[in-house]
Amino acid sequence: MSWLTPEYRAVSERYAPRFVVLSGVSMVIVLMAWLGIALRGLEREQHPNALKDSPEAYLRSGQYQLVNWQPCSVEAFEQARVRDRLIVIEVGAYWSGRCQRLGREAFSDSGVADLVNREFVAIKLDADAAPKRARYLRQLAQLLGAPDRYPIVA
Repeated sequence: MSWLTPEYRAVSERYAPRFVVLSGVSMVIVLMAWLGIALRGLEREQHPNALKDSPEAYLRSGQYQLVNWQPCSVEAFEQARVRDRLIVIEVGAYWSGRCQRLGREAFSDSGVADLVNREFVAIKLDADAAPKRARYLRQLAQLLGAPDRYPIVA
């Protein structure tokens, strides 16, 4: 067995401490990344928005996003009027992969969420639960040049 030669032992003994240190550093980095992801998830779970009690699955899927979503209601429009803010409406469906991706990538981003929360009253509408409203907003979005698919953000 050639790997048991004195030369191999000398090389392995020389590099063994470095290997142990690098392995330990790698483990610390992996654990810190995992802990950061876990704590970020816990932070969101501790602060759900107004969608947490919604009967629609699509609306509940946005309850831990950083945007302060409101369900589509008279109260949400009244809040926009009182606060003198524009309204951003996101129309989507639980079965739509694009809608899920938009929620994960855009509305869970702190920069996007800060802008939306500061400048708008954010309303989320489930297209399956309110098909007439969704159809109207879809037609309106098409008139403004948006693509004919979910999600619709207007």
